[in-house]
Amino acid sequence: MQKDVRSNAKKIEEYIDLAPENQKVLLLKIRKIILENDFQLLEDWKLGPNCSYQGMVCGFAYFKKHIKINFFNGAFLQDKHQLFNYGFDNEHNRGINVPNGEGIHEKHFAALLKEACLYNQKNNTQNQSIIRPKTAITIEIPSVIRIFLKAYPSELSNLESISYTHKKEYIKWILEAKKEENQQRRLAKMLEMLQAKKHL
Repeated sequence: MQKDVRSNAKKIEEYIDLAPENQKVLLLKIRKIILENDFQLLEDWKLGPNCSYQGMVCGFAYFKKHIKINFFNGAFLQDKHQLFNYGFDNEHNRGINVPNGEGIHEKHFAALLKEACLYNQKNNTQNQSIIRPKTAITIEIPSVIRIFLKAYPSELSNLESISYTHKKEYIKWILEAKKEENQQRRLAKMLEMLQAKKHL
């Protein structure tokens, strides 16, 4: 076991060392936060760096224009700081895409790791199939949308009342806009559609 842990750590170190310089600092920070978590997560290597605590917790990888952090049970987490911005259509996973040149809030990321570990601890997901709870499925409206609709309470209420699927489509569409001006255009279009009581 100890040999596997050392081997995985070595693979992750080599992986980060090969990353572009402009991404290496954030990758090292992500790994540091993971290793310093209260739950003593174990580093693993399954098609890339990831960590586990009574089951898989999260993994990370770098791409040409961003770094991706994937939480394997993210769909079941509250994510009260709304770090997730990708993967809302996945049954289990949720992702955090961090564009090059941007960072991640360390305390909020650490809190999300803690929540993921507590989820695994409570549900004992290791070596078990994960079954979605038979309760009403909800999705939190990100702050960028709430702030935009603050002056339009009727439209915000409309967004909150529509089905999970339609709400998820709006959120995904808004958050996937890579440039701020594109996101603002999509927010304005969303407002028009909510006023007309239409969906994407």
